[in-house]
Amino acid sequence: MSDFHTLAIVQHPDSVPPYSSTPYLYELPEFTSVCKGQLVKVETERGELMGVMMADSCTIDDEKLGFIALAMHATLPLKRVLSVYTERKMDYKDYTDYTKPAEEEKTDG
Repeated sequence: MSDFHTLAIVQHPDSVPPYSSTPYLYELPEFTSVCKGQLVKVETERGELMGVMMADSCTIDDEKLGFIALAMHATLPLKRVLSVYTERKMDYKDYTDYTKPAEEEKTDG
């Protein structure tokens, strides 16, 4: 029986060229879904780096992993995605619009 692997193709836009334009192959926990454009933190030979998902994650078997790794010049075993960042709108119940100038206090005098 084959093992399954969930893959992530990640680009590091904040890195120094040529690393910034090259997509890299990483592994996610099995059957994890991450979408194209999401920010992720990955482990690399140079430490932890932020990156952007270049495609939706996909789950494949061992045989296909070998072909994809060969095509992308990746070394097995793959490095891992450590965390995924999602955009979440903050909800402030006591919100005050700080962009408006405060009204001047009127004094009797």
